[in-house]
Amino acid sequence: MKQTNQLIRNRLKRAVETTAPDVLPHLLTAIEEKGVLKMNTNDSLNTAKKDSTARKRKAKPRRWLMIAAPIAAVLVLVLGSWFGFANYTTDAVVAFDVNPSIELSVNRAEKILKVNSRNSEAHEIIGDMDLKGVNLDVAVNALIGSMVQKGYISDLNNSILITVNSKDAEKGEQLQKRLAANVDSLLKGLSIDGAILSQTAAADDDTNELADRFAISPGKAAIVKLLLEEDPSLEYGDVAVLSINDLKILIEGREVGMSKVRSSGEASKKGYLGADQAKEIAFRHAEVSESEVTGLKIELDSDDGEMVYEIDFYVKGFEYEYEIHAKNGRILDFDIDDDFNNDDNDKKTEGNKPPSEVSKPSSDEYISRAAAENIAFKHANVSRDQVRELEIDFENDDGKRYFEIEFEVGRTEYEYEIDAISGKILDFDIDKDNDDDNRTHNANQSTSKETARNTTKSKAQESTKATAKATEKETAKSTGKESGKATTKETEKTPAATEAKTEARLSAKSARSMVLNKFGGIIEKIEYNYDGKNPLYKGEAVKKGSRVVFELNARTYSFKKWDVGNDNDWDKWANTISRMISMDEAARKVISKSGQNYTFIQKIEFNWDDEKPLYQGEAFYRGYKISFEINALSGSFHKWDVDGGDETWTEKYHNVR
Repeated sequence: MKQTNQLIRNRLKRAVETTAPDVLPHLLTAIEEKGVLKMNTNDSLNTAKKDSTARKRKAKPRRWLMIAAPIAAVLVLVLGSWFGFANYTTDAVVAFDVNPSIELSVNRAEKILKVNSRNSEAHEIIGDMDLKGVNLDVAVNALIGSMVQKGYISDLNNSILITVNSKDAEKGEQLQKRLAANVDSLLKGLSIDGAILSQTAAADDDTNELADRFAISPGKAAIVKLLLEEDPSLEYGDVAVLSINDLKILIEGREVGMSKVRSSGEASKKGYLGADQAKEIAFRHAEVSESEVTGLKIELDSDDGEMVYEIDFYVKGFEYEYEIHAKNGRILDFDIDDDFNNDDNDKKTEGNKPPSEVSKPSSDEYISRAAAENIAFKHANVSRDQVRELEIDFENDDGKRYFEIEFEVGRTEYEYEIDAISGKILDFDIDKDNDDDNRTHNANQSTSKETARNTTKSKAQESTKATAKATEKETAKSTGKESGKATTKETEKTPAATEAKTEARLSAKSARSMVLNKFGGIIEKIEYNYDGKNPLYKGEAVKKGSRVVFELNARTYSFKKWDVGNDNDWDKWANTISRMISMDEAARKVISKSGQNYTFIQKIEFNWDDEKPLYQGEAFYRGYKISFEINALSGSFHKWDVDGGDETWTEKYHNVR
C-alpha cells in the first residue's frame, strides 16, 4: 500500500514535469537581467541627475561671472591707471650744480622721466646721452663721469651742489644722503677728493624769482638764500655769481652754521694764491717789511662777484687795507688811514700804484678832520647843528693832499676841498633847489662863476683835480683874487637830479655777471639803453661755436631776449683770451681813472683790431662824459677823452652803477 502510494506520487511528478516546462532557470536569469537593467537604469538616472545638478551648479557661477566681470575690469583699469600714474609722475627732482646745472625728474621707482639742462655747459655734459627711463644711479654715474672728462670737475674745481626736492620729506632726506655718498665714491674712483654740498629744498615763488633774476638754478638760489640768512653782511648779487667751488670756500671761511645743508670734503684752493703770497703782494706794494707790521688780519671774502683776500695791517700809525684778487694777485683796492689822530682821513685808490708814488703823508703835517670841517662850516656860514649827511674823505692827487667834504643844510648841498696842510679852501660847490636860496659869497661873484666854469673845463680836459687847481690859481692871480679863495658853481638842479631816490637799476657789473653765468665765454659788447619804464642792457656774447644776442631788463632783472646761434668768431682770439684782462677789470680801470666811484660804464665793447684786442666804450659821471680805449693785453689806455658840461649822468644814469 505504501509502495503503491509512493509509486503514484512519482508518476504524478513525472507527469507534471512533462506537462509544465522548467522555466525556473529562465525565470532566475530574467530576474537577474531585470536587476541589472534596473541597476543600469538607476545608474543612468543617477548620472543624469548628477549631470543636471552639475549643469545647474555650473549655471549659477556663470550668472555671477556676468556680474563680477565688469567689476574686475574696473579694478584692472583703476590699478593699471595707478601703476601708470606712479610710473609717469614726478616723485622728486634732483639737481646737480657745478657750473653745468642739470635737473633730473624721477618717478617712484627712481627712473628718469625728464632731463632739464639749465645752461649751455649742461648741454655739453649731456651730449648725445638719452637718459629717459634710465635708473637714477646709472644716470648720476654717467653725468659725473662726463663732468670730470670735460674738466668741469677737477683738482682745481672739486665742488658740487646736490639738491633734492621730493614730495616725501623723509624719502628726500634719504635720497640726498645716498646721492652725496655715491658722488663722493664716484669722484674718489676718478682720483678726485670731492667737496660736496647737499640739501633738500622745496621750490617756492621767492626762490624761483631769485633763480630767474640771477640766471641760476633754484638749488643754488636756495643755498645762497640760506647763507645770507646766516650772514646778512653779504650781498645776494655778489654771492649768486660765484662758482659752487668759490661758494663752498666762502661758507668754509666764514664758518657759517647752515643746519639745512650737509657738507663733506674741503673745497679746492689750488687755483688761489694763498694767504702768504697775498700778504707779500700787499707788503711789497706798501713798501714795508713784515717785521714793521702789527695787527695783521687776512680774510678770504667775496666782493662784486670776485673772491678776494682782504688784508688789514698797521705800520707806524697808519692803517693799511688791501683787496687782492684771490686768483690772479691783482690789487683791486687799497686804503691808507692816517690813524695818528683817530680821524678817518683815508687815502683810497684802486689799481697798482704804490704808496710811495702817491707821496705817503707824514702825520704831523695835517690839520685834523674836525678843523677842516669847521673851516667849511664857517665859510658856508652854517653851524654844525644845522648840518646833515656829512661826509669827509682824505684825498691825495699827485702828492697834493686835501679833505673832500660834503654836507647838506636844508635843501642846499655843499661840497668843499680843504688843503690838508694849510687849511685853505681850494674849491667849493653849492647846489641849491631854487634861485631864491642863492647866497652871494663876495663882490666878485660874477668873476667867481666865470672862474668856476674855467676850472670845470680844465678838469674835464686834464681829468685830474691837480690840473684844475693849478688853472684855478692862475685865473685867480689874473683877477687879483687871493689864491686860497675858492671859486663857486651855483647850478640849479635839473628835474632828473631830484630823482636820485628812484628805484635803483641792475648794475653794469651784475648784468655782465648774469650773462656770463648763463652763457659762459666772453661778452663781446654790452650797452645800457635808457628807458624810464623798461631800461635794458643789450649786447652779445660769444664762446666756441656759438653766439648769443641778449636783452636784460635792468628794472626786473630778467632776460627779455636770449637768441643763441652758431658762430666761429671765438676761434680768432681763443689763444689770446688767457693773456687778456677781463671786461670787468677794464671797467674797474675806467672807474679808477675817473676818480669817481659812481662812474657808470654805459657801453663797453671788445674789438679785435689788427690782431690787437681792445676794450672801447663810454662812461659817465656827474657833468662829464668819457670815451676810452684800453689795450686788453697790457691794460694800458690808448684813448682817454673827457668832455665836461655833459648832463647825461644826471638825466639818465644817476640810479645805476
